[in-house]
Amino acid sequence: MAPGSEKRLHQLLGFGIWTADKTKQASVPALQLSAEGSASAPSTSLKHSAGTSNALVKASKFLDTLPVSGVVTMTQRRSLDRYLAFIERRGIHRVEDHEATAFEGTEETWDLIRLAAARAKSVYQDTPLSSQDTILRPSNDSKKVSISLDERPNNNSVLVVAIRGTTSYYDWLVNLNGDPAPPTVATSSADSSQTYHSGFLSVATRMQDAVASAVSEKLSTMVNCPRNVNLLLTGHSAGGAVAKLLYAMASWPDSPFARVISKFSHVHCITFGSPPVAAPPLPHPQFTPFQSGLFLNIVNEGDPIALAYQDYIQFLLQCFVNAQRPDMDRSEMGELPLPVLRLSGTCIVLRDVSDTLEHVDWRAATVQPEILERKLFGNPVAHHMATYVKAIEASHLASAEISEQLGAKN
Repeated sequence: MAPGSEKRLHQLLGFGIWTADKTKQASVPALQLSAEGSASAPSTSLKHSAGTSNALVKASKFLDTLPVSGVVTMTQRRSLDRYLAFIERRGIHRVEDHEATAFEGTEETWDLIRLAAARAKSVYQDTPLSSQDTILRPSNDSKKVSISLDERPNNNSVLVVAIRGTTSYYDWLVNLNGDPAPPTVATSSADSSQTYHSGFLSVATRMQDAVASAVSEKLSTMVNCPRNVNLLLTGHSAGGAVAKLLYAMASWPDSPFARVISKFSHVHCITFGSPPVAAPPLPHPQFTPFQSGLFLNIVNEGDPIALAYQDYIQFLLQCFVNAQRPDMDRSEMGELPLPVLRLSGTCIVLRDVSDTLEHVDWRAATVQPEILERKLFGNPVAHHMATYVKAIEASHLASAEISEQLGAKN
């Protein structure tokens, strides 16, 4: 087994699935691929993709059965073990220390990150956290949206727009079927040199009127509106992809958001495990109220969806297939495909810097997008929103402890 692969396998199988054996049942944590760990029907995406090899179909089918079967056989566990070891032997499965810079966020920044994570997680729930929340139900190509008003310290209020993501990991084999496309007539004020993920752009374009209207209505209901109201766009997975595009659209002068955006002191966009959506990267608008806001792209180390595009997912599935062949030389796989779309925002990677299986030590680090784009992440559990929440809370505590120690020395 490759160095560190035992720990990665433990994380991959990390939530309570049983290993079936004729002589005993060993407790092996479960692989849960859905956004909140709920079972979902097997995806048929690969079966309906033209030109997909039988081997890739079998790989997809194998991984697709894990969330619904509830049982991992010893054979399945060995297959997963080989898959992780195969990826790790390529040597680009994690961010190296020299590639990362410790993230030194202020308490105010961490407060916004934690708020975004909580709201990105809660939008998956069937019932809202508060009866005061506005819920836009999904229809056709639109996604569920939760709009809430959260009071923060220093008499600040944050209006949070949280967009629900994909509920099944393997739905991504459909979602990523979107070639880069130029702006449409509906996005006429966008930079004409920019290209976007066509599928996500279509969804965001369809949603922008309804979301902007709901935001405006929410503001109008604030009887005692505080002086400082911030707008925070957030989401996990596909929800984060749409949030990033709505953030970009909000900066366009003829956008439906243009009517309300001036009412906010700051506009933030914080996403979790969301794939790249544009090339070149979406800019951080340098005018009020965007300039003073945060544009953060938060990634769990190992999360494949945060880097995903169609060729990337195909490459991962081919890794799974080839890992089952004992005679397979990893060099036969060739190079990781070049990204078609680019990472946007400040990239913050949540890393487990502990080398032991028993201990997890989460730390947040900033990583340059061009470095992150050339990593091969393949751990589905790293995409789980619950994993993001846990990593964020632990990283925040570690950051606070370091700041306290430095303060004591001074």
